[in-house]
Amino acid sequence: QGQAQDKFKLGISTIFLIFSSKDARVLYYFPWLEDWLPKIQECLLDPLGVPLNKVLRMQIANIPKGSNIRFHKDENTWSRTSHRVHVPIVTHADIFFMVETKQRDSEENQILRIKANPGEVFEFNNKMGHAVRNLGPSRSHIIVDWVEDPLYGESESSARLVRLFPGDYCN
Repeated sequence: QGQAQDKFKLGISTIFLIFSSKDARVLYYFPWLEDWLPKIQECLLDPLGVPLNKVLRMQIANIPKGSNIRFHKDENTWSRTSHRVHVPIVTHADIFFMVETKQRDSEENQILRIKANPGEVFEFNNKMGHAVRNLGPSRSHIIVDWVEDPLYGESESSARLVRLFPGDYCN
């Protein structure tokens, strides 16, 4: 994550709750997930109909004033089969969340600005180009990447689950 953070997401701070390897075969559960999980399930995962064993990545991202996420596409294995959901926690009119879209009747792409109020959940295709520019105060979102089939617990090809403890590293 460090290289992508340095290359595309300058000034952004992130609290990871769940993270995966690039090939999605290893899931890392960060220590604070256990404390926050009851409220996250009640307010986010249960209403979305997404059980925890389908969550590939979950993070809280903060973009301070004047920071941006450069245009990029998520292209690792994990992103090919996942859905990306954003839940704005703190946001405002001076946040510019832009997504590249394909037009049905045209070969040209168009840039679409996504505006969302706190608590308004939206899904977008993060395999398309996307960027964020913050011209106002800090903005925070919960970001959840989830898949259709359970990642562990129901098949031989399931992901390996690693529970991290304070001071542990995931590689």
